Amino acid sequence: MYTITNPDALEPIRLQRWAAFSELWIPALKSHAPLFILLAIHLICAAAITVVTPGLTPPSFITLALSFVTFLGVILPLSILSLRFYHLATVIKPEHPIPALVRDVWDFLRQPDRAANGLAIVIVFVFFMNVFAYLKGAVPIVQPFAWDTTFIAWDKWLHFGRAPWEWLHPILGYAPITLLLVACYHLWFMVMWILVSGLAFARMPSVLRTRFFLAFMLTWGIGGNLMAIIFSSAGPCYYALTGNSPDPFVPLLGYLHTLNETFPVWSIDTQMLLWDGYQGKGLRLGISAMPSMHNAAALLFALACWHINRKLGIALFIFTGLILLGSVHLAWHYAIDGYAGIAIALIAWWASGIVARKWEAGAWAQDYARALRRYGDRSPKISG
Repeated sequence: MYTITNPDALEPIRLQRWAAFSELWIPALKSHAPLFILLAIHLICAAAITVVTPGLTPPSFITLALSFVTFLGVILPLSILSLRFYHLATVIKPEHPIPALVRDVWDFLRQPDRAANGLAIVIVFVFFMNVFAYLKGAVPIVQPFAWDTTFIAWDKWLHFGRAPWEWLHPILGYAPITLLLVACYHLWFMVMWILVSGLAFARMPSVLRTRFFLAFMLTWGIGGNLMAIIFSSAGPCYYALTGNSPDPFVPLLGYLHTLNETFPVWSIDTQMLLWDGYQGKGLRLGISAMPSMHNAAALLFALACWHINRKLGIALFIFTGLILLGSVHLAWHYAIDGYAGIAIALIAWWASGIVARKWEAGAWAQDYARALRRYGDRSPKISG
């Protein structure tokens, strides 16, 4: 919890915070220029695909506004709350945790340096994810599903003549293990938002922070949009629904549906939700198997956290392995989808490291770092 050492100075501190933010936010935007450049490229590509593809309608202003409201009003507060709860529980250990948590989160978000850093990421991230979701939903319109049978054949070739799920099912096909993989697959969203929010609202920019967001955007843009269109495929759970026959995944899907009668296998409901959207009965959230963004992003989480905390990094590498197993066992992906996603993430991480190191040593990034240090030198004395 942050405590102002001189309570009588609260009003001048508020004014000073606002003045500091007004000085920091333009240098902050400039220091995030590589992310804005990638966002602009993504927008141009989306516009070009829309122009040449009949039947595509870009997202409305209302959709974009709702995305901002959802991120700022729900996802971001819950993510920051989780981060600060962990900090309080492990470091501060206050006598009255709930009031302390509320004060801590409020003060955390009012720090001008965090706000300036976070503002740039919020702008980039919300626009980028909107474009990503739009293009993901457009995959079968731009390029009808055509690669599923090929990926099944490649999977068998890579795995000694048997489908990967057939090798895994004797080991993973038990209710506790399946439900663990289901939980991990859905926990992935929480891990993503907590890591994104924590790095976005860091006090200082860094090579690691820039590298992560560059790699994230490259992975999702190139892998989740471009490659998804080129190698358009639906995935095992939709193989028969998209008109393919015979369906080699009937035994796996039968097991999952039978288990769902006793225990909640959330993946089945999510898969049907996406299918309804594909058929025009709900939100077009997008169906696309190749490459797997769950696997790609999970590896990026692990790589970033490895540089933050070795134990956390090891835990997330294990988590990445569980996501890979779950993507096959829960009939979301062909194994080759996961391998491709991991390969793209590794290449993006390597390339982003080169760019991030050069950028953070450059003029705009260094100017912003100096501005943050000047703010730190004259900021109110706080503890915690």
